[in-house]
Amino acid sequence: MNSKVLTLDLGNSNATIGEFEGQKLKRILSLEKALEEINQLKNYPLVISSVRHDLPSIITQNFGNTIDPRLDFKNSQFLDMPVHYGNTLGSDRLLASFYIFKMMASQAMATPCLIVDAGTFATFDLVTSDGHFGGPIFPGIELLEKCYLSGNKLWRPDLMQMGLQELTQDLKHSPPQDTKAAIHAGILLFIRGALSQAIKLWEPKKIIFTGGHGQQWQEIFNASPDDAVYSVSSEVLPYLVHFGLMNYQHFSLSKMHASLDGL
Repeated sequence: MNSKVLTLDLGNSNATIGEFEGQKLKRILSLEKALEEINQLKNYPLVISSVRHDLPSIITQNFGNTIDPRLDFKNSQFLDMPVHYGNTLGSDRLLASFYIFKMMASQAMATPCLIVDAGTFATFDLVTSDGHFGGPIFPGIELLEKCYLSGNKLWRPDLMQMGLQELTQDLKHSPPQDTKAAIHAGILLFIRGALSQAIKLWEPKKIIFTGGHGQQWQEIFNASPDDAVYSVSSEVLPYLVHFGLMNYQHFSLSKMHASLDGL
């Protein structure tokens, strides 16, 4: 049996395909690049996480073996992971949580753990050894920046162009004293406050940052002066959803083989 698996993370802004050999990620491709290589890739299983209800025709027409993990999400259970959330839970959140849940089962990850997927929107998901317990949804950095365009004579800020360490140091000495600094400080404090409150409420041992802005959220987290932050470790796993999709496929196949062996 060929061990190659393709994974598709179809988000609000981007679509990427992961190519796995066994459990090792070989490369990440844009959907456009994968379509250029479709003759070499089309016969491999494609495990899909999508924020959309219907797959774009460009996927269904080019990949013949697509797999939807959400079919295994039923009765508040996803495979062997209990899910304390309604059936509206996005497949990206479901798969990311499943990967961390399995890491906990192998004692490779501390519990509880908070997943912060920072993309167009930022989702928080609390995962423990007892399953997935949900979490809030926030506007992401780009949406926060864009909202200032609705104000009269305001401009769209760019938090990533500001030195986060410098901005943090300035806030320690005094409140912001011009409009540009005030807008940047507002976004920074919004993100920092969300993370700080999540830590105080749910007491995670570790935070996993992922998504397009995961690195920036971790930098904001690390620059926080809040004492509660210092007891919590953090890590950036940029391709967490892809690893969740890969893990799902391997777990499903192992269950199927175990069932066949029992016949």
